[in-house]
Amino acid sequence: QRDDLVITAINKIVKLCMILCVFICLLANLFPGAFFSIFSQGQDFIHQGIPVLRVVSVDLLLMCLANIWLNGVTGTGKTKMNLLIEIVAITFYLIYSWVFIKIHFISLAFAWANEFVYWSVIFTMAYIFLKSGKWKINK
Repeated sequence: QRDDLVITAINKIVKLCMILCVFICLLANLFPGAFFSIFSQGQDFIHQGIPVLRVVSVDLLLMCLANIWLNGVTGTGKTKMNLLIEIVAITFYLIYSWVFIKIHFISLAFAWANEFVYWSVIFTMAYIFLKSGKWKINK
């Protein structure tokens, strides 16, 4: 059956996407001044933006991975599982944001780590679901 090709296809797409994202992240992080000069905000903006750029770069790589695996869940037709994954991820995202931004007043760079939480939950749940093979049941 072609069910066995789903994980293989996901892995190929992840590899292709990761190559492109790593390239973009490397360019942005090796030349942050050039990247931020696009916004023409001055040196202070560049200086304050570099830590955020580092965090967002990691988030981008994780987003690439997680989004493809989540789309794999969507492709199986298990929309309730997809909705559950999104609800759990958004819940963790909101809890992180509330606790660390509103209560502990963390820096902007660490505030952007909420994306890491969001995409980690999505990837973990989608990966476990697809690897479990439960999506093959009742096709």
